[in-house]
Amino acid sequence: MAEYGKLFKKSYKNIYNYLYENGNTSFEESPFNDVDAAILSCIAYIPFEECIPYNERFRPSRLKDMLITYLSHVNVDRIGKSYPDFGIKHIFLAMALLNSTRFQKSLVTGMKHVDNYSSNIQLHALSLMLPNHQMAILFRGTDNTIMGWKEDFNMAFLEYVPGQGLALEFLQQQLNKHKKTPYYVIGHSKGGNYALYTAIYAPKGVKDRLIKVYSIEGLGVYQNVYESEERKEILGKIVHLIPQEAVIGRLLHHEKPTYVVKAHPEGGLFAQHDVYNWEVKGKSFVKGHLTPSSDFVSGFMNDWIDKKLSDSTTVKALLDAIFEIVEQNHYETGDQMFEHGKDIFVQLLSRPWPKEQKKAIMSAIFSLIDNARRHYIPYRKEQKKYLQKKKQNEQ
Repeated sequence: MAEYGKLFKKSYKNIYNYLYENGNTSFEESPFNDVDAAILSCIAYIPFEECIPYNERFRPSRLKDMLITYLSHVNVDRIGKSYPDFGIKHIFLAMALLNSTRFQKSLVTGMKHVDNYSSNIQLHALSLMLPNHQMAILFRGTDNTIMGWKEDFNMAFLEYVPGQGLALEFLQQQLNKHKKTPYYVIGHSKGGNYALYTAIYAPKGVKDRLIKVYSIEGLGVYQNVYESEERKEILGKIVHLIPQEAVIGRLLHHEKPTYVVKAHPEGGLFAQHDVYNWEVKGKSFVKGHLTPSSDFVSGFMNDWIDKKLSDSTTVKALLDAIFEIVEQNHYETGDQMFEHGKDIFVQLLSRPWPKEQKKAIMSAIFSLIDNARRHYIPYRKEQKKYLQKKKQNEQ
């Protein structure tokens, strides 16, 4: 349990503190805010599907009752394997929510869960009727499974992934049952992409009731979606929050961040992707500034994606080869895939791929390396300035 000790060894307040300090304040006393949205994005990760019937079998239930059912079925070892560290935090979130009248009286009106490896579809969505009679449609981000990561990579070069269509279908179904209810759409990471996509392409009558769509360091959208007339209709309702060292929330096409959130630990590009590491003061997130590291990684990745989208077969060949190696080595989680990244790269270069596939794979790899090299020199200059300024501020 040592790795979980860091949850309680922090010098800042986070969403847990917000819940314990403000959890018994009603929405009438304190209106819905950005921290509330982040909390709801984390609720989408709670694996209710492991203990509660879903899809067509789901029956509307109080969030409080679902949290109790979930906690009574918790298998820490299983959750620790599927959602290392991050998953244990969901248990503490569920307990904090049970101590919060602000959220626990919400009614969960729908739950959809789809895991289809052969079709590369992974979707988990919840719809909540909040105590203030507004709805929240929630989309889960990527879990630690290989299937989840494969769908994420597909978003980099495919104009449309099937999960987006299912997400839009879920949103329409839920809001058609509550025809006059105003609503939020919320998602973290891949869930942020789903939230944006569904808000953009919701039917006119449904879109008119949208209060805000929250992309909590969400993956951006494909270029034609970003430039669509449908997106322009909701521009004033998009809230895009990212941490200081954001990577995921700056990939693909997206609007400028509404603001940058101060997050911990500094120097933790992907640790800052974890909403539990975002700093809260009172009823708001503490604002920060983007770092050179964020500019560097997101910059060269976006350049590479934009260039390779004109020849998506090259990217597809690379990704297909990576996941073929992953499957043959029987890696089951994203952690295993990244842990063995060096081995995967060696096998990419050494395997006797068919000639055309080999050519496409090498083209994608060399293009990525070239983009990283071109961005590295300006990054080093900016990083030096950043560290000097930081040192001066600390003196």
